[in-house]
Amino acid sequence: MLTLVNETNHAADLVRLTLDGDTAVGVVIVKSTYELDRGRAWLSARQRLVLRRPKMEDGITLEPETVLGKMAADVLVLGAAAGDGRSGISLVAVHIDEWSIQALVFGDRFWRRSFLHWRATEPKSFSQIPVTWATAFGGVARFRETPIPHPSNPEGKGYVVDLDAHGEGTALPNIEDPSDRLEQPGQLVCPLSFAPLPTSSALRVDAARDDSKPGGVSKAIYNVAHPRHRIAELHGGERCEVRGWVGMPVDVFELPRERLVVEVHAESQRFEFSPQIDTLCLLPSKRQLVVTRRSTFTYHYVRGATRSVRLRARR
Repeated sequence: MLTLVNETNHAADLVRLTLDGDTAVGVVIVKSTYELDRGRAWLSARQRLVLRRPKMEDGITLEPETVLGKMAADVLVLGAAAGDGRSGISLVAVHIDEWSIQALVFGDRFWRRSFLHWRATEPKSFSQIPVTWATAFGGVARFRETPIPHPSNPEGKGYVVDLDAHGEGTALPNIEDPSDRLEQPGQLVCPLSFAPLPTSSALRVDAARDDSKPGGVSKAIYNVAHPRHRIAELHGGERCEVRGWVGMPVDVFELPRERLVVEVHAESQRFEFSPQIDTLCLLPSKRQLVVTRRSTFTYHYVRGATRSVRLRARR
């Protein structure tokens, strides 16, 4: 039996998985919720619990966090782009040291045909637009009344196959990649959003393909951010800047540093591990940052033997 003793103010959970008869894997997930205020990140008095099952938040499905590990750190934002109520375009961005991601945000637009040419209507002015997969490129096209879901994002808008039957009046996506703009109906661009990818998205599956691994996929199958929204490593102390979001129009803060230790006691042996950051999730309207750290280790499984895992601050 493997038990977790949490001696910190962070939320934590322990997952166990038996690989074969006498080898098992333990995973300690540490989830830290911070309040963002005046350029500082403070550990919140109300910590969000580690998810063991899917949960809906602001219309977005959050997957269970009790996975073995990820290939890189996911960078997510659950929020809406801020507009001024007068113009129909804005920009949202996240910068972490030299790494950055951004997206153009448009008010509602539609395709109109003019003789032999197509043009998009002027974007409507807006005060805020959710940055989700529903507002990104994708959706379900139709060909001879047969539905054709977009393989990377069936939740989105703007995907059209039969221009003669369905081009006129088709809605364009609200969220676009500045380097991969939609210029005409029928064009294929890569969907972009800061929210977690849909489980069945081809973007997620393709990024994880690895024939050298069992099952043909790598640990990247557990990553939920867009492949371009992943960072190889994060350690804490990085400079973070966010722009254009409802609740956080312009904010700069330092990614929190935490000196946490996972201490494993097995028989007469003791091992120490340092949980590594594998997910950053910003919630601009709540002015919160959620950082998930993870330690994965193997141990010799003996039925009836008691082992303990201790999560503590490093002295």
